[in-house]
Amino acid sequence: MQEFKLYLETRGSVHSQNTEFLAYYALPYVNKPNEHPIYRQLFEETWRNSVVLRLSKYIDSVIQPNSGKIPHLLNLVTKPNVKQDRLMRQLTVCLNKFIFIVQNELSDAEKRATQSQKRLTRLQMDYQTLISVTADILDALESTLKGKSLDSSVMQNIYSRLVHSQNNVSLRVNHQNSQFNKTSNNTFGCETKEIPFGEEKPETNGNKPNPPVGLYWNENTSARLFELNYEKIKEDIKIMNDRKKCYLLQALRWRLTKSKVSQREHCLTSFVRNDILDLTTIGSIKDVDIKHAPLLYCLKSKHHRVREYMARFINALASLCRGRAYLSQNSLVVEILIDEVRKEQDECITRENFVGALQKMSLRYNKTFCFHVV
Repeated sequence: MQEFKLYLETRGSVHSQNTEFLAYYALPYVNKPNEHPIYRQLFEETWRNSVVLRLSKYIDSVIQPNSGKIPHLLNLVTKPNVKQDRLMRQLTVCLNKFIFIVQNELSDAEKRATQSQKRLTRLQMDYQTLISVTADILDALESTLKGKSLDSSVMQNIYSRLVHSQNNVSLRVNHQNSQFNKTSNNTFGCETKEIPFGEEKPETNGNKPNPPVGLYWNENTSARLFELNYEKIKEDIKIMNDRKKCYLLQALRWRLTKSKVSQREHCLTSFVRNDILDLTTIGSIKDVDIKHAPLLYCLKSKHHRVREYMARFINALASLCRGRAYLSQNSLVVEILIDEVRKEQDECITRENFVGALQKMSLRYNKTFCFHVV
């Protein structure tokens, strides 16, 4: 009765003009409506049955089983719509790509915000140190102008604080530049020294071979990274010989592993936005060919050195959170890596990098999916 009263107060004005329903507006205010001569019939079973019968007759008149006219809503639910399903699949794919891009941008923004906060904290600490040192210098200068003798220990203390502050800044910069190189060059206990193209891996008899001249990036250089023409890279690698393919893959990998932190983030973002491995365009194993995915096709190269350099590049991508997210957006990458691991019979650098990449990418997949792929 309270619900009926609330209905009359909120939406009852629609039927207030009809004289047939005016008597029911007083029903919620009657103390014993089941004993009232006007409302008594509403509480009898015969009245309820008559209402149900009239409602069923009305429904049967609207929806007749023998009539050829079927409600449009029923058709939408029961009959398949091929065109609509195709549009929904396309919309789902577009939404997934958009969500992936937004997640990547959000991850980049969070990382930049964290780095900026750390820089701000360090700047505030350096600022406080500088203010303190400046105040001590002014005090010493004022004492000197007044004719007081200046103790040599005061200047020595100021000088040591300045040197200590500068050393801390240098250590922070060097730590940032070397942190990623340590994790990407030696992953899962495997040695990843560069070997010149065309030469086999030398035997180790307790003495490490001297590194080849010209194959190591100068870690002290801070050259500016220019934007690459990824379309030209994808076209040129189709016609390159195996030696130049190795050089290109090594340059792409060094662009990640030998750059500063800020440059590395920019480089990885550029890789993902330009879809360097064409992961968004391939849908099956058959699409992984020299035409549709030229860089990813290097994993299937006949030359073992090209496969090795491509495995290093994939492993470097998997070492970064955004790189794992990029590789994981297409499950074919995992299938190809597992297939290549099975093909590599002997323990070699190529196989170790494949296994390392799979171990890192397993952080992005649940156990059920990985078991299904295997």
